[in-house]
Amino acid sequence: MARTGPYTDDHFAAELIGYARQRLPGSKCPTGVTLVPSLPRNVGGRLLRAWLREPFWVGQERWLP
Repeated sequence: MARTGPYTDDHFAAELIGYARQRLPGSKCPTGVTLVPSLPRNVGGRLLRAWLREPFWVGQERWLP
């Protein structure tokens, strides 16, 4: 889902990483940002973090939730 307006997804991701670099130590800064159109939630409204991590673990020998 592409952003409409003055910012593109790439520009927003770069700005977010730059913001974190100014305020966090280097070991805590993100190296990449993945933007998703909506966050998966269960019936109680809690965020399903395992579903967000799943695409990054495809093809790995061991999956850590």
